[in-house]
Parts: sequence; C-alpha cells; structure tokens
Amino acid sequence: MTFPMVWTTLVCLFLTTLPLAAQRVMTTAAGSPLLPPRDGTAATAAPLGRVFGLAVDPAGNVVFGDPAYHTVFKVQDGTLRALAGNGVATMSGDGGPATLAALHQPNGVAFDPAGNLYIADTLNHRIRKVTPAGAISTIAGTGSPGFSGDNGPATAAQLFQPLHVAADAAGNVYVSDASNGRIRRIAGGIITTIAGSGTEGNTPDNANAAGSPIGEVEGLLLDTSGNLYFSDYSNNRVRRIANGRLTTIAGSGARGFTGDNGPATAAAFDGPSGLTFDREGNLLIMDTGNHRVRRVNLQSGVITTIAGGRAGFCGDGGPASGGCFRNAFTIAMNNSGDLFVADRDNFRIRRIAANGTGNLGTAAGNGLLLAGQAEVVGTTALLVTPRGVAVDANGNLLIADQGNGLVRRLGANGLMTTVAGSGERSYSGDGGPARAASLSGPSAVATDQAGNVYIADSDNHVIRLIEATGTIRTIAGTGVAGFTGDGGLATQARLNAPIAIAVDRNNALYIAELGNNRIRVVTSDGRISSLVSALEQPTGLAVDPQGNLLVSECPPGSRTGRVTRVNLTSRTFARVAGGGTLLGAQAENRPATQAQLACPVGVAADAANNVYYADLSFSVVKRVDANGNLNTIAGAGAPGFSGDGGNALLARMSSPWGVAVDRAGTLFIADSQNNRIRAVLGTAPVFTTSTTSLNLTAESDGLVSDSATVRLNATLPGLSYNMTTCGREWLRITPSAGTFPATAEV
Repeated sequence: MTFPMVWTTLVCLFLTTLPLAAQRVMTTAAGSPLLPPRDGTAATAAPLGRVFGLAVDPAGNVVFGDPAYHTVFKVQDGTLRALAGNGVATMSGDGGPATLAALHQPNGVAFDPAGNLYIADTLNHRIRKVTPAGAISTIAGTGSPGFSGDNGPATAAQLFQPLHVAADAAGNVYVSDASNGRIRRIAGGIITTIAGSGTEGNTPDNANAAGSPIGEVEGLLLDTSGNLYFSDYSNNRVRRIANGRLTTIAGSGARGFTGDNGPATAAAFDGPSGLTFDREGNLLIMDTGNHRVRRVNLQSGVITTIAGGRAGFCGDGGPASGGCFRNAFTIAMNNSGDLFVADRDNFRIRRIAANGTGNLGTAAGNGLLLAGQAEVVGTTALLVTPRGVAVDANGNLLIADQGNGLVRRLGANGLMTTVAGSGERSYSGDGGPARAASLSGPSAVATDQAGNVYIADSDNHVIRLIEATGTIRTIAGTGVAGFTGDGGLATQARLNAPIAIAVDRNNALYIAELGNNRIRVVTSDGRISSLVSALEQPTGLAVDPQGNLLVSECPPGSRTGRVTRVNLTSRTFARVAGGGTLLGAQAENRPATQAQLACPVGVAADAANNVYYADLSFSVVKRVDANGNLNTIAGAGAPGFSGDGGNALLARMSSPWGVAVDRAGTLFIADSQNNRIRAVLGTAPVFTTSTTSLNLTAESDGLVSDSATVRLNATLPGLSYNMTTCGREWLRITPSAGTFPATAEV
C-alpha cells in the first residue's frame, strides 16, 4: 500500500484597512429623534411645535400641521389624535392610510365641502390629500423643488416649499407656493398661477394678479363668491383677487400699529397672516407682529381689535381683549363661532369661545416643547429646530436651540449643558444669570477670544451678551422691531429680526437683520451703524481668516442667492458664490461664481480659506475652495435623515442651516428639521480590526483544492482593505484589494 505525500505548511494572510482618501464621514454630534405625542394624550398637556397652519373640520374640531413632529393632528373631545404622518421626516405612503404615511414639515391645512383634508407638505414640495376614509395621495408636486408645470397636470408640476392651502366650494385648491413667490390654483387636476411673478414686489391695485409681483403670503381665504383673499405679509396688506385683479382690503403698507376704528385701508399692520370670516361675514386678520386679532367690517370698511395686543402668554380664562399672543399666525372659526389661533411662539393652539363672553383659553399645547437644563449626553439631547452654531476658543460647540428658546454648549466630553435660557419664550433676565433669562427664537450664536457669547435673540429683536461671569445683558436693540438709531448707541437702536451675527478680531459685532435687509455693525464703543443695505434676505455671517466678512443671501422666490465677501478695510465687495447659470452637478468643481444658488443660509470659513455654506432648499452643504471652485461636501441632495457612519455625500439632511468649522477641520451642521447637529469629520477615523491576520494550513498530494470564501465586513461601508499572502506563490487571493463590505476567494 502506498500513501500520497502529505505535508502541512503554516502560512499567513495579512489584512490591512485604509480609509478612502476622498471620503468624509458623517455622524450625529448632538440631538435625537423627536417623537410625537401619542394618540389620546390630553391636548393641553401635549408639547407642540411652532404651528403655522390650522383649520376646522366639518365637525368643528381644530386640525393643525405640526412641523416639529411631521404630523397633522386633530383635537377631539380634549384629546390629541394623529390624522396624517408617522413622525418620520421623509416622503412615503401615497395610496395607503394617512397615519402610516411620512410627511416632511406639514404646515397649512384646509378642508373642502366633501370633507377631504389638504396638506401643504412643505419640504416634500407637494400638496397631499386625505380622504374622509383616511387614504392619502399627492395632488400636486413632483417632490423636486422648483417652478414648472403651469397649465398642465398638477402632479407633474414643481412646487417649492408650499406653505398654505385653501379650498373653495367647488373643491378647487389654492396654494401659496412660498419659495416660488406665487399663488397657484389646482382645478380639475390642472395647475395655474393666479398671482405672483416669482419676484417680491408691491403691485398697485387693479393690476392683473397673475404675473404681478406680490409679497410673502401667510394666509389664504375664499369667500362664497370664489374671490380669494390673501395676506401680503411682507407688504403689510390684505388683498383680494376678484376677476383676476388685485384690490387692497386692509393695510396702508406701513409697518406698525395704527388705524383702529378707522378705514382698514389706512391702518398699519406688522405682518398680517391668518384670515377667516366670522359668522356675521366680517373679515378677521391675525396681525402677527402686533400680537392681536383685528376685525374688518366689509360693509363699512372699519377696522377694530377684538383680541390680544401684547406679546407674551397671558389672558386664559379672561376676556380675549386682555389676552397675549406671541407671533401667532393662522386663525380659523368653526360653525359654533369658536375662533382658534395658532399661537406659534407660545407653542399652543388658543381658543376664543363664542359663548357670549369671548373668553380666551388654550385648546392644545403645554407651552414647553422639551426645554430643559440638565446636563445630558449630546446624542440623547432633545433639540428643536437648531439654527446657529459656533465653535468657542476651547473647542466647545455653541448651539442656538431655537425651538427650545435656549443656547446650549456641547463639550469635548460629549455632554450638553444649557448656557442661556429658562425655556420661557419672552424677554427678561438682563443683569442676572443667563440660564435664568428668557429668550425668544434665538437663531444665531457667536463668541470672541475672551469667552463672551453673543446671541441673536431674533424674536425679541435684540442681541444679548453673556459675559464670562455668566451674566446676560442686551448690547443692541430695544426689544421693539424697527429701524432706528444709526450713529448712536446700539442699545437705543431698533433692530428687526436679527438672524445672524459674527465678531471680528477687533470685537466689532456684525448683525444681519432679516427684517431690515441690511448688515449693521456695533463697534467696541457700543455705537451702531449700517455697513451694507439693500440686501435680499441676508441669512448668514462669518469672518474669514483674513478678517473679511462673509455674507449669504437667500432671496425669496428666485435662484439669485449668493455669498459675498466684504473687505472691511476698503469696504469693497467680491462675489464668492452665486450669480451664474450652472445648476446642481453642472456646477461641481467649477468656479462658484458660475453657479446658480437657491437659498444659501449659514456660512463659515476654515483656516485654509475654504468657505462653506448650507443650501436650505436642497439640503446640502457646499464648499468653495481657496481657488474659488465649488463642490458638495455633505448631503445627497434630497431631504430626509440617513447616512450616519458613512460617506457624507450619501447622507440626507433636512433644512441644514448654521455651519461652523473647528480647528481639526470638522464641519458642524445644524440639521434643523432633523433636530440634530451633524458633523462631517475633518480627518479619517482610526479603525481597529478584530482580526488582522489569518493562519491557513495547507495539505497537498499534488492536487489543487477548492477555493474558500472569506467575507469581509466593517461598520463603516466604503472602507478600503488590502490582503497579502506573505510571498506564498501557491496562494491566490481574488480580489486582493477593495472596499467593505466584500468577499474574496483564497
């Protein structure tokens, strides 16, 4: 008997991993999912978001879209119930139950006579319809933001952040197509523009509404004759479209508060928004900035105030005339005469009862959306629409937690603490501890080398300073919106919606005022002046390493956004990005000035002179390198939430706003509608492997054995690997290099 020759050799196979050089990794630095209240929760005990839109259903129940929870709720018998939305910020569910569908920041809602519910699904750029049986579908919009499709099928048309809806007796649906600067009508499935041109303006009365510039629309209402009323919010007027022509019903165009008990067309408003009719046919108008409900007798033309008049939260249980609101928007009345008010910045739905007393009460919302001060792990913290971010001298991240009315700090140890704000939305606390002070809608933060923290307290129209001792004080603004004070002390000047701030090396403070469309500067002696005026919605500020000021602008209803560099010594201007014709992928790796921008908001610069800006409309962050070329640094170009742990270019964000860069090159992004702070790592992470080598034993009698499969995996997809065989020529590996996950044969 003979035996084959058998021999055994111990060989080694080495496995190494190499990060992809071009890949930057996305992760969540702070924030966690915001879960909607459960069905059956007592409505007045539920924490609500900042509600812009509401309506009443055929049974008289109030229905509202909550953009914080991506859900449409109904208040029935004192409890909260979901009508549409599963709480996930994306697009899904058409053809199925509305409660299982995904919405993305629903705002305006309306009912038609048949009981169908229409939803302005704002960041899905669609109008959704829910039947009385609860089935959801899309009736307008492709989901891709833009403007197209007039005179064709509404489902093939592009919308751009629709905000409000209304329906007439015939079931036609009207849409304020906000970022397109138009009002559009859907009739018989066909969409047309009935007002607006895509640019903001103030068209005279008797002009054709279609094709004529209008302002920002914050309310829609139809009368029994089919005439459309709309709130021209930015022009401080309420207008009517009848037979295709514009007429002013209320408002002189001046901002302020005047005119009660006189002609409505001579009255001053501060941002008219919600509209409804009362049971006598009078027109009711929510005067947002004046925190009051006003009534216009359409027969006599006389205007009066029927509720509110002061900013804050007060008056429940008493007459509506003594109540307080805070930046309230939409209003609606049921058949019983109860008036509901979306009291946005009080995080409540208020009700004015029609029981003869006109008493004010709360129908839904506990007024505290999750504000808290306890030290928590950053990734478990509950943020609500974070806007501004900044890195301090110690490498901590400061966050303007707008929805919670707080400024928070994320330390290098991963813990989140509150720096300023009690959670109450008001204006108080100067001279005391910052954590005991009240803020209202803080939208931006900045810091200087001395450790002082600056806050754009936007809805209070002031800039606050937190000194190193923790004491807070106001350093610019009086708390009243307006434009005054240039050349004098900043504390005596009026600001209007300060939305972004930056501090230079000389401790000069720069303020972007959304309401005044200008940049103002407060010098170290406390005096204020205008640096740049006649801007189009300035939304972001930063100082670059050379001491220049970067300014981003997001004009409404157009693609004329831009980022500009201001040389503060010579007072000269240079375009950094925008003003071109190239869109999307066409603009990649091309000069940024050849690109056409939609809505750049937050802006930042790193030590290498790269400029970053967040594109609110397309949910991406772009970089302009030191050579002036543009490329995408984060975001897949569609809203949603995904991608943590992987390639930042494949990740999804939703309405990114503020951006900041630390010394290591990590980019922080306020992913506002996902209620998170995302981070794009500046350097590749260090990886370890549980197995770095494999030992193989081979036996042979002269035959070639079958191949064996080795499966390779890693928690980070796209990570490169390389395998070698220690020079054993008889051992083959195919493929010997690639990216995880993968399989190889040996």
